[in-house]
Amino acid sequence: MFTRRRHLGVAGVLLTVAALAAGVSVARHNKITREAGGDIAITSGDSTADLPMPVEGITARRSALTLTVIASGQAEARRRFSLAALVTSRVTTLGVREGQTVHAGAPLVELEATDYALALEEARARLSAAETQFRELVIFDERLADTVVRNARATAARAKSGLDVADVAVRRAELDLSRAHVVAPSAGQVANVRIVPGQWVRIGDPLLEVLDVDPIRVEAQVLEGDVTQLERGRGAAVSFIALPGRTFGGRVESINPLVDPQARTVRVTVSIPNPNGRILPGMYARIVLDTRVLQDRLVIPRRAVLERDHRTLVFVYARDGSANGEGRAEWRYVALGAGTDSLVEILPGPPGEGVAPGEIVLTDGQEMLIHGARTRLVTSRAAAP
Repeated sequence: MFTRRRHLGVAGVLLTVAALAAGVSVARHNKITREAGGDIAITSGDSTADLPMPVEGITARRSALTLTVIASGQAEARRRFSLAALVTSRVTTLGVREGQTVHAGAPLVELEATDYALALEEARARLSAAETQFRELVIFDERLADTVVRNARATAARAKSGLDVADVAVRRAELDLSRAHVVAPSAGQVANVRIVPGQWVRIGDPLLEVLDVDPIRVEAQVLEGDVTQLERGRGAAVSFIALPGRTFGGRVESINPLVDPQARTVRVTVSIPNPNGRILPGMYARIVLDTRVLQDRLVIPRRAVLERDHRTLVFVYARDGSANGEGRAEWRYVALGAGTDSLVEILPGPPGEGVAPGEIVLTDGQEMLIHGARTRLVTSRAAAP
């Protein structure tokens, strides 16, 4: 028992000595670096810590800054035609399918028209008989010198022969026959087909819809506090969840003068060219609306701005003269002005702070940097070794 305790004690002493030696080695191997602003960072003494960090950057420039308002909305067809049966008959031909693009006047649906064609022939025959009877009644009226009397006799003859009624009957029969042939009222896309060949339809039954989607409209709901900054004709950038990675340009077409009392928003309509029909009615949209333009502002990407200790800052790339793009990252506090989702204005600051036009601000890879860190400027961090 005594021998075992002795061995355990020796082992404990050896472990303690080894831990102290490792601690001293680590302490010697690490070095302490002071960041700008008084922050302390401990960095490894390993040789890999001296390798320059690949970063991306962009040059700060003075330019116009377009302010924006962000809203959400939904795509809607510019015009929507709901076609219904105007005569009672049977569907003989359905010449289109949903999603098909058609031109104005294109045949869509054919209804059984035999009865309507026969009704037209019958009406024309009655009209011909009425015209014959009318001519018999006024055959000698051309000899009358009194124009008033001649016109009065002609009016009476038309009524007696039924000429006017027969003429109306022919026009109605022609209209009924034409309604058996359903054509597109406008160019667009076919939607909501509700019939099949052989189906019997009555007057008023829905057939299908034709949507005019070029240009397409997006109904944006804008907060009432922002709508006063908008004007008809201003630009807009619209993106759709269903079409990721794509942004469509448009223009403000109209601004509704009424505020929704529940949501406190105003409907703003944006028109977007849609020649390929990629944007479909009903798609949910995110709309960035241009409001006003600020001229001659120092602008950088918003992604370059960081926040530490409740202060905003950027890292500026300082070249050290190397030919391979190596340099140092300089920590700068900045004051922000107006901005958008992607850009922000840098305001003038005291000496040692802010950014000057022409300097390169780091936009990718700067999140974990410290003041004076070695960096290497690359065009793409993903492709950098």
